Amino acid sequence: MVRRCIYCGKETDLSKSDIIPDALTNGKIINPNVCRIAHNNKFSDMFEDEVISKLAFITNELDIKSSKGNQYARYVANVIVDGTEYTTRMNADTDLFNKKIMRSADGKSLIGPMDKIKKMKGVEQDKITETDINQIEIEKRVSIDMGVFFCKEMHRLAAKIAFEWYCLNNNVISKLNSFESIIEFIITGEGVDPVHIIGNEDIYGLINQMSDLGSHSLLSYVAGDGSVNILVSLFGIAIYNVRVCDNIIQECPYNALFLTINLDAGRIGFKYTSKDTLEKELKNGFQKIGLFNGLQVMCPTNFNDSSMTCKMIYFLSGVYNSDLLFDTPLYNFYK
Repeated sequence: MVRRCIYCGKETDLSKSDIIPDALTNGKIINPNVCRIAHNNKFSDMFEDEVISKLAFITNELDIKSSKGNQYARYVANVIVDGTEYTTRMNADTDLFNKKIMRSADGKSLIGPMDKIKKMKGVEQDKITETDINQIEIEKRVSIDMGVFFCKEMHRLAAKIAFEWYCLNNNVISKLNSFESIIEFIITGEGVDPVHIIGNEDIYGLINQMSDLGSHSLLSYVAGDGSVNILVSLFGIAIYNVRVCDNIIQECPYNALFLTINLDAGRIGFKYTSKDTLEKELKNGFQKIGLFNGLQVMCPTNFNDSSMTCKMIYFLSGVYNSDLLFDTPLYNFYK
């Protein structure tokens, strides 16, 4: 079968899309069926760059940097040096007094490498003083725009992540009409928004049992109304429910899916057609071990299966084919 773009059906000039933008993760997952210019490239300008820039401080603190140039994203910080406040854009704390010159908030002071300040035009040489930064108090203040987690750009990004990941797991290599609604929202930002941010603490507890803080996690389930949904957890901070399509379709048999990408780029996941196949796997994955006095315990047959715990949590949580998420507070508001 000829490979085509999953968004528009175009056959030529396909590219590898970073399902989660490169600047937000140390571990790549790729969908190779996205046309290069109309979608892969333009998504950056449409919504990805906006989210990446506003999450820069979080990604920097988690030691996540884009492989494109191997640099951290830049963010705005207020730096107070010996009582004077300076505003700067920085990639990391090492930027502060390395080669950067900062101007104070009131515009009256400069701080930076002595040789560079002396070469600046308009600087009064007799007012330049040398300061030992190891002997003064330095404070950095960063404001995180929490609105980024609720904005339309973030909703479009969450929908894009869920859609491309679901297609990848089901080997979808062309555009399918069943995805028309979510495709319209990702491409245009119009139509029915399939994304809601989860407000229920139990769901956060479920994801946190399956992954570490700072990781990205993806989990698919079939809701009580038959719709296929993906939970997208970013850093374990915000979890989004994305309605991918209204029902299970023949072209997509795999609907019990999970993946977590850790900060060290390691990943744990599983892929099953349904909860029933997962249940069979779990039953076959344990064996009885006899102990003293006739006692028996169930032990995994494969101790190297790092996904076993996640499989059990997924199965026992009741998330698959239930109304668990639809009975909880969901929020969908952005300007």
